[in-house]
Amino acid sequence: MENWVKTVHVNEFDSKPQVVAKLNSNEVLLVKSHEEYFALASKCPHLGMGLKGGKVDHAGKAITCPWHDSQFCMKTGKVRSWVTLSGIKKYLLFFIPKKTPINASVYNVKIEDDYLWVKPD
Repeated sequence: MENWVKTVHVNEFDSKPQVVAKLNSNEVLLVKSHEEYFALASKCPHLGMGLKGGKVDHAGKAITCPWHDSQFCMKTGKVRSWVTLSGIKKYLLFFIPKKTPINASVYNVKIEDDYLWVKPD
């Protein structure tokens, strides 16, 4: 298992589709979408807020940040939409750093012995 890190048992997803696990010294968000698993950095690249609890688009294989609605492809990490706020939130965003879209970090995932294994960069 060169460079692969054992994370959680697949049974963890029986009651919840998203699990945060340790990946060396970082946290990774593991997401089950239908029968496919994805791993991405647990923090949104915009302001470092948690992605856990974000809405998952199963057909598009994307997750939306629950804090500011940026959407990322769970397979590639590419930004699908970036900070879609309106009203006063949009005005306040002017004062918030990282206005330029930043892709999410994603990791390779495999299942072996009923555990999710994640390969760090």
